[in-house]
Amino acid sequence: MPKIEAIHTDRILVPMRRKWVITGGAGTHDRSPFLLVRLKSEEIEGIGEVSGTHLWSGEGFETAEAAVRNVLAPALIGLELSPNVVRIAMDKALAGFPFTKAGIEMAVWDALGKCRGASVSTLLGGPIRTAVSSKFSISGVSPGQAAAIAHQAWDAGFRKFKGPSASRC
Repeated sequence: MPKIEAIHTDRILVPMRRKWVITGGAGTHDRSPFLLVRLKSEEIEGIGEVSGTHLWSGEGFETAEAAVRNVLAPALIGLELSPNVVRIAMDKALAGFPFTKAGIEMAVWDALGKCRGASVSTLLGGPIRTAVSSKFSISGVSPGQAAAIAHQAWDAGFRKFKGPSASRC
């Protein structure tokens, strides 16, 4: 079984298209911070990502990066490239940080698939669908603006929507 040789991270800040910016009670989400996790094993690199949004996941890419560099990577270097072995080692090394641990686990699965010449879906038992639909969130705008945004999102291919609801007493 291949061994984990190195784990590195890169910060990525993806700006949102102005028309897709989300505004809500917690503030405005106009960019998406991600921590890219790169795991090396026998000349193969597995890639994973951590959503670094403090208000959503509770894990910013700064804290996720520190957890990987200072705690998780040292605990995982030299271990088998096995999702179960890695998951157990991460939980022994660090409480919490589910998004950060998921990013590492994604990188493990990606590297394992590349080592075996198989897709991750094949490693997990085979694909069960050919496509996955995504929802579009609308918030912080007037009903008229929400309708206009929904039409634009519909034209862009979205078919599921999430928005606030209110009741009058």
